[in-house]
Order: sequence, then structure tokens, then C-alpha cells
Amino acid sequence: MDVFPENWDALCLFLESQTQWRYGARSPLGLDYQGVEVLLRLRSVGKARRAEMFQQLQVMEFAALEEFRASAE
Repeated sequence: MDVFPENWDALCLFLESQTQWRYGARSPLGLDYQGVEVLLRLRSVGKARRAEMFQQLQVMEFAALEEFRASAE
């Protein structure tokens, strides 16, 4: 899998966030953003970069949720 260099940190954050999914009765609802914030602070990500990485993370989160929902049907 090829990853653009500008997306690498966000992808690593997404993979590190794998234990931060919130689940409903039948499927994941989304990431626990408080848990993600802890990961960002532990990685000492600056505020400006943190906002950028969070936006990138949300793109991956929404794509993952679409896949979860499609596979549940």
C-alpha cells in the first residue's frame, strides 16, 4: 500500500487508535475522540499539526464506517 508522505502521521494515528472505537448494538459508531486526543498528546503533536492530523483521521474514520456498514448489510 502506498501512502503519501503528508498522510503518513495520520495513518499511524489511525492505526494506533484501533482500540478507541465506540460500538453500538450492531456496529462501530465512530472513534472516541477523547482517546484520540490522549494519543496526540502522548505523541507530543503540536496544536496546529494536531488539528490537521485530526481532520485526516476523520476522513479515514468515515471511510472505515462506510465499510463497516456495507459489510453488515
